[in-house]
Amino acid sequence: MDPVSHGLLGATAAFAVLGGRIGRRAAVAGLVGGLIPDADIFLAPVSDPALPFELHRHFPHAMVLAPFFGALAAAPLLLVPRWRDTPWLFLLAGAVGCLTHGILDQFTSYGTHLWWPFIAERTAWDALSIIDPFITLPLLVGLLIALFMKRTKAAAVTLALVTAYTGLGFVQRERALAVQRELAAARGDTIEHGRAMPTLGNSILWRSLYRTPDGQMRADSVRLPLWAVAGVREGAQAEPIAKLDEFAETGSAEHGRLERLAAFADGFVLSRALADTSSVVLYDARYSMDTAGFDPMWGVRVDRFRSIGGDRLAWHSATARREERISELLAEIVGTTATGQESGVAP
Repeated sequence: MDPVSHGLLGATAAFAVLGGRIGRRAAVAGLVGGLIPDADIFLAPVSDPALPFELHRHFPHAMVLAPFFGALAAAPLLLVPRWRDTPWLFLLAGAVGCLTHGILDQFTSYGTHLWWPFIAERTAWDALSIIDPFITLPLLVGLLIALFMKRTKAAAVTLALVTAYTGLGFVQRERALAVQRELAAARGDTIEHGRAMPTLGNSILWRSLYRTPDGQMRADSVRLPLWAVAGVREGAQAEPIAKLDEFAETGSAEHGRLERLAAFADGFVLSRALADTSSVVLYDARYSMDTAGFDPMWGVRVDRFRSIGGDRLAWHSATARREERISELLAEIVGTTATGQESGVAP
């Protein structure tokens, strides 16, 4: 999730647990602890240039390392003389804040290496959007009230509200997956692997994505009002999943890098020729500016030829029409869009 939400959650959790012992200092330590895992963005220089996402949300987000990183982040604050009377509780508050970071990221579709080193793969729970004001704003208001009143109970209530909203995300995800199964059955498709992911900033509009055993991928937009039947905007057509062997020789280092892209994208990878070039982009199809289609946002560009001393693979970001797409997304969330055909579905 975004850094603001992480910092607020870390501060709220630390104050709820330790505010009664060390007061508002717990929130300060929890704040820095909640932010520190995202320092992994500074590992970019040592990452693969074509796969800059690999080291983000990696081992600094793991639960086994969170206490260490959280305490480490809070330690410099002990230079303040009046905060040294209870150093271990202060460091513990930093550890509590850090623990919340990886857990919150785990609820998103981007996922994290929360269970590293016991599980090497990135995992995700698809319950929350990567940015969600219904997480951020309650945390902000609840934390301010708790600090102003010096009441840890207010922080605990805030955490309960955020937890309840997260639970709603799981309910909505299951509703979206039920719609997905109905759509696949109506088309005669077999779902080999499917996911439903909330769109930006809400838990009402979901992107349904599944792949079939014959190598096809389908995307649909599912709108889930809380007390009404689901609305569906079906994608225009299926698209073939990219075959990595067509872009790099099997067993080569380049093929291995593309396999890492496919693993990161959970197998939802499609290819597009880049206009006016001989290059092809392999896109992460989980994310699209068009909820019911394939208008991918990022991927890896594969050049046909390698320049002298150069690399055939490079990171590619597609940003065309982003502002226009966001306005379309907002219209679809509130149900005022006229794009595509929408039909009601029971779940």
